[in-house]
Amino acid sequence: MSDYFYFKEFSISQKGASLKVGTDAMLLGSFIKEQKAKRVLDIGTGTGVIALMFAQRHPHSKIEAIELDEINAELAELNFKQSPFNKQIQLLRGDFFDFQFTSKFDLIFSNPPFFRKSNSRHFSKDHLKNFISIVVDLLREEGVFYLIIPFENAEIWYHTIQYHLFIHDEIIVFGKPEKAKRIILKCSRNKKDKAKSSFIIRNSEGNYTNEYVKLTKDFHGVPIRLDAESER
Repeated sequence: MSDYFYFKEFSISQKGASLKVGTDAMLLGSFIKEQKAKRVLDIGTGTGVIALMFAQRHPHSKIEAIELDEINAELAELNFKQSPFNKQIQLLRGDFFDFQFTSKFDLIFSNPPFFRKSNSRHFSKDHLKNFISIVVDLLREEGVFYLIIPFENAEIWYHTIQYHLFIHDEIIVFGKPEKAKRIILKCSRNKKDKAKSSFIIRNSEGNYTNEYVKLTKDFHGVPIRLDAESER
């Protein structure tokens, strides 16, 4: 995979990153549309891709992006500085679990870093509970929380999240029509009717679906091809 990933309005340097730009980031970054959010937090920003995607669409938001990994943080800082949105985004270096934040947020989002590695199925329940409880403490009363989680262990996430927050939107993401891969959730403190939907990235032949192309079209540097050879 290339050391750079090019978007319409910014690029991502990702040499040495623990997680390169992929479908999870593209999906979450494309689904988040919170026009009124002024203060925003990206938990585990990695190379900064989702924070930059949000900044592209929301020029009046101020985004804080926290990252613990030293190499990822260096890349994120570089990507932020070289983007047209450098005045919108502040990199926070440190561990989310003990960082002293100075404000609450209208919007928090995360592609949680602790399920990205090969031992992801074995993350601690206490770790997850702590993660969600800190998110709740950082959300303003009307704040919204988005995250993308693995389909395979979704129940433990649901159990923990629903103890603290209400789920408004639940999007089941299928890599292909027959295989559920991820779930995108939108949550808040306030109770609302939950909307449940599904989203398919590729059809049975391995080609990108029209819905994926339409969802991500604001970000791709060149139009993605509707065939199985196009890169993720």
